[in-house]
Amino acid sequence: MKTTKNVVLAAMFAALSMIIVLIIPSITPSPFTVTLGSHVPTMIGMFINPFVAVGTVIGSVIIFATKYPLVVPVRSATHAVFALAGSYIIKKRGTGKLALALTWFVTLILHVSLEIIVIALMVADIRFVLPVSKADLPGFSAFLAGAVAFAVHHTIDFILAATIARGLKKTKLID
Repeated sequence: MKTTKNVVLAAMFAALSMIIVLIIPSITPSPFTVTLGSHVPTMIGMFINPFVAVGTVIGSVIIFATKYPLVVPVRSATHAVFALAGSYIIKKRGTGKLALALTWFVTLILHVSLEIIVIALMVADIRFVLPVSKADLPGFSAFLAGAVAFAVHHTIDFILAATIARGLKKTKLID
């Protein structure tokens, strides 16, 4: 029964990810595309278990692949890493204020770092991430602005997901 419930939850949150990407306009320019709310289903999945979190990521990768250049779904695939880490922390530490702060911080660092690495490797010159001269600073500034935007996006989505997950647990819709 528990396996069936996890599959259904993963499919439901994957579908929700797809709906969010299709309905909510993205802030661009690509490759720094930001779709507000797009991490919420994955992050709610973290509060349930790793299977639901990664299953949700798979759905978001599929929809991003149908709508954006390759760099965007690859960035989305890296969400499995922060989702697994977040799920592990929540399982070990719970959902108290300090544990949530730790989960937010660790997932934020992983999320932003991995997305910037993907962009650096797939789209940009590595000197934009690690400038070696003054000529590299404009590109580095763009990466820094992208990292800040990703961090703000992650934080807003994390707050929404934690609030929704708390409500779902209180109503016994999730364990």
